Amino acid sequence: MKTMKLFALLLLTSTANAATWYVSPTGNDGNTGTLAEPFLTIQKGHDVAVAGDTIYVRGGTYESATEVTITRDGVSGNPIRLLAYPNQSHE
Repeated sequence: MKTMKLFALLLLTSTANAATWYVSPTGNDGNTGTLAEPFLTIQKGHDVAVAGDTIYVRGGTYESATEVTITRDGVSGNPIRLLAYPNQSHE
């Protein structure tokens, strides 16, 4: 029983510390990755994300000379989520 309580506590702790990152075609990979200072590339968002984090991709045209390499996806029940920013045109 103590093991299950500890596991639940650890799961809640890691979820509570989850970060949200933002990527925009007007961003800069030297930015902090916040909504006000988004990254430029999806790759940068992926590189800083850890289990439980969410990466929002803002609408617009992205010009990237490289492919995005996904090397991790979080853990079971605590994935890294890559999502389109809500209610925004992605043309």
